[in-house]
Amino acid sequence: MNSNRKFVILLEILVIAFLVMSVVPVCGLSGSSVDISAYPSIVNPGDEITVTFSGAPGFELDWIAMYKVGDPNEEEYDRGYYLAGEKKRTLSFTAPDEPGEYEFRLFEDDGYTDIARSNVVTVQAGDNCANTHGNCPFQVSTTSVIRL
Repeated sequence: MNSNRKFVILLEILVIAFLVMSVVPVCGLSGSSVDISAYPSIVNPGDEITVTFSGAPGFELDWIAMYKVGDPNEEEYDRGYYLAGEKKRTLSFTAPDEPGEYEFRLFEDDGYTDIARSNVVTVQAGDNCANTHGNCPFQVSTTSVIRL
């Protein structure tokens, strides 16, 4: 077989491979969009955070967890929830006591590679009454008037 014929065959193979690869996304093999969001974006320790997700793969062991921004996925997470095959839902989480920036990550099938991350939720430092269960210390400002 001469070199021109080999070149033509190679070119035909490349064209066929290109056509097959360009059809794959059209056939629905590309992944669907996974979305996760958290509200409100600024909370106090102990406040409720609403997390909504959609487009999860639907495996029994898909899960969502709250992480400090920048922590690796293998790091111990603060709060987590298995999705039990649900593809979309709204969940409630309680803000941690430690101030900082947090995000929610969605993981597929009990793995540790996240497939989606939420917006950042900032847990702000509480005031002097934070975590005292309503037993705030008595405080007097310099402008207070106390009558006896």
